[in-house]
Amino acid sequence: MKKIVTMALVSLASTLLFSQQVITDEEVVNAAETLLKTQNDPKVWQTFQKIIRTENYAPDIRSRVMLLYAVKNLLHMNTNLFASATQKLRTSYPKEGPALADRLTSADWLVPCRICGGKGMKQLAVPTAKGGSVRCLNCVGTGKIFRLSPRVKEQVGVVLNEIKALATENIQFAESLKKALAEQNPQRCITALQELLSKYAQRTDLDDVRQTMEKLEAEVAEKEAVARQKKAVRELLKQEVRDYRTICSNLEDLPTSSIDFMMREIDSFVEKYPKSFNRLELEINKKKLERRKKITAYIRIGFCICAGLAFVSFCFSLIKGLFMHKKRETGPLPVPGLTEMNEDSDPLAGTFTDSDEL
Repeated sequence: MKKIVTMALVSLASTLLFSQQVITDEEVVNAAETLLKTQNDPKVWQTFQKIIRTENYAPDIRSRVMLLYAVKNLLHMNTNLFASATQKLRTSYPKEGPALADRLTSADWLVPCRICGGKGMKQLAVPTAKGGSVRCLNCVGTGKIFRLSPRVKEQVGVVLNEIKALATENIQFAESLKKALAEQNPQRCITALQELLSKYAQRTDLDDVRQTMEKLEAEVAEKEAVARQKKAVRELLKQEVRDYRTICSNLEDLPTSSIDFMMREIDSFVEKYPKSFNRLELEINKKKLERRKKITAYIRIGFCICAGLAFVSFCFSLIKGLFMHKKRETGPLPVPGLTEMNEDSDPLAGTFTDSDEL
């Protein structure tokens, strides 16, 4: 959808930029070529009249067509229409109009009068009572006479060549832009537009092209960001699988001394991947490890208690033995003849014989 919207915007921009005008650039080129050969073609002048009437026509061409009409009036010795046309040129195009209008000055059609030497007064051969000079009839006292400079006619050719060059450039620019916008790959399209802007940097109608390129750049940047995000998600998923497999492999035959370390690893995994599908299983394993840790602790406590009791019993037996040994040493002296346990009778008590029997 975004691509369709972007292409629609590009098409709209190109349509607004190069919409069909009243007079096409091809017609302007043909008209300029015709006038360079002959300036008496009324159909061609009608073409240029349409350009002057179209106020939104390309300013660089329309302003030169206005100058061309001004020069045409000057060639017909109509300085009033020339001045009116140049004044309109100045007001219509304040930036470039004055420079175009100043190409021709009064020096290009007014020269000093040869009769009066540019003074406007003529010396009389025979002075009269009123004076020795009178107004020159050749220049009517102005000191100047109308005589077109060769520059005036040359300016016609210069302006026509400029008009032709501008119209030709418009055609080439339009073709290059159309080719650039026809690129299916956005990046290649952006590159083509950048080359176009660099080649025709002097043009004043490049705003729509820049906007189109900015929109394409924004779309490409957005796509690249989405691609980078997807790649990051895939890499994170791969890392998650690797971390999960590492934990699972470590859980097999896990020694008791590593229970705390493995519980910390499980906590780190859950914190790093809070939405992991393996989170529940690892939390269950953590509970088992906690249970195992408690059981191990109970066994150790029981072992320690048993060891303690055994130690206390040993100490008690040892102390008791010591006391009993001391008691035997302080008892009555042994009686001779009773030192062996296998003696049949006490020697002091006599010995029973058969004669003693009753």
